[in-house]
Amino acid sequence: MSIIGDSEAGVPMSPTTVTRRLYFTTSIRRFFFKIAPFCFRAQRVAKNYTAKTEAYELYLKGRYHHLKLTLPEIRKGISFYQQAIDADPTYALAYAGLAAAYRALAIAGWGSPIKGSLSPGKGGCQARAGN
Repeated sequence: MSIIGDSEAGVPMSPTTVTRRLYFTTSIRRFFFKIAPFCFRAQRVAKNYTAKTEAYELYLKGRYHHLKLTLPEIRKGISFYQQAIDADPTYALAYAGLAAAYRALAIAGWGSPIKGSLSPGKGGCQARAGN
């Protein structure tokens, strides 16, 4: 259905109907542009990943080196990620960066930079013993 006429019946609408529809669409616009942002505003989530600035700085250094994508730089990045994890063991971004660095090594075909750096936990040992 259009604003100017009723397309189904082919009959033009009266000026009163057109005015009502324009008023209705204007009301809807007014609602969504003025009122809705306050009604539907999402609560802002504070992004406090870690309270320790040392861990954050080490994470940034690790990210800087790991994204250079050369073998020595990725190794440097991994060591910085490990230091960030040691500084704050609950810092999830450091773990994510470490995983991304190991992924970059695997994609490039360089393997693990340090033997035993990814030692399996108890679950890994039990799974091997079961096989």
